[in-house]
Amino acid sequence: CSQTVSGSAIITVEPIPTVTISGATTILCEGESTIINFFFILNAIVTYTINGGANQTVSIGAAGNVGVLTGNLTVDTTYSLVSIADNNGSAPICIQNLSGSVLITVNPMPVLANLPSNVITCSGQLITMPAYTVNPSDSVLSWTNDTPSIGLAASGNGNILNFTAVNTSNAAVTATIVIRATRQGCTTTSTFTITINPLPLSNPIITDYELCDYTKPGDGEEVFTLDTKT
Repeated sequence: CSQTVSGSAIITVEPIPTVTISGATTILCEGESTIINFFFILNAIVTYTINGGANQTVSIGAAGNVGVLTGNLTVDTTYSLVSIADNNGSAPICIQNLSGSVLITVNPMPVLANLPSNVITCSGQLITMPAYTVNPSDSVLSWTNDTPSIGLAASGNGNILNFTAVNTSNAAVTATIVIRATRQGCTTTSTFTITINPLPLSNPIITDYELCDYTKPGDGEEVFTLDTKT
């Protein structure tokens, strides 16, 4: 016995999912953060590790991309892809192992030491500045001064040299000094103030003169203004 049949079957082949990984910024200063971007054209679940640690997952929606915030980093950190599985809600679930990665380089912040303390002195006095240091030693030192009238320039490089305090006014003058150490784009700052008091006025020269006893005649006393004699 025989029979002619005409049935058919459709084999649907799901694409193998894939993903790329990148960092929004791949060079940071110590304590900064960035975003790790995962890109894929369909819904998927991506498995990845941080510095070879435990597996972590992130879901990529229909938009095909997602960003993961790193948090504040203090050391070089590698984000490595492990695998990707489609998440379109139908069988079969296609999975592919992956090997891409992105390295986030974290540059250390310069460390300043032996920094100046706040200074209070009088005009004409020598101000002695300590020789502050920085680690790593190849960091670039610079400084700014918001009140050059005190006898110190508005800015400079390296250590602040000793200088003579200047205040030609009748009131105290305070300058704010900012020290900066920069290396590989990372900057540490430290601030201190210098307050310079004016010198007291010299004793006036008073000559003899006579006053009339107007206020209370006969009491032998009179109030007057020294600089006008009235």
